[in-house]
Amino acid sequence: MKGDTAGDYGFVDRQGQMVPTKMGCVPSTRIEDALYAYTGIAPCIAAGRSDPNDPSVEVPIAAIQL
Repeated sequence: MKGDTAGDYGFVDRQGQMVPTKMGCVPSTRIEDALYAYTGIAPCIAAGRSDPNDPSVEVPIAAIQL
C-alpha cells in the first residue's frame, strides 16, 4: 500500500513480488504497467533475478508476448 498527500491509499504490489534492487524495492506491477503502455505488447510478466555482481539484490527482468 502507498499513501498520498491527500491521505488516500492504493495497492502497489504484493510483498513477495517486489524486486529488491540496489536502489530499493521495485514493484513488479509498475514494470508490467510500463510495458503494457506500448502498443503490441500482450501478456507480460516482471520478476527479479539474482544480480551476478551482488547476490544480496536482484535485477528486474521481464518476459513479453508480442
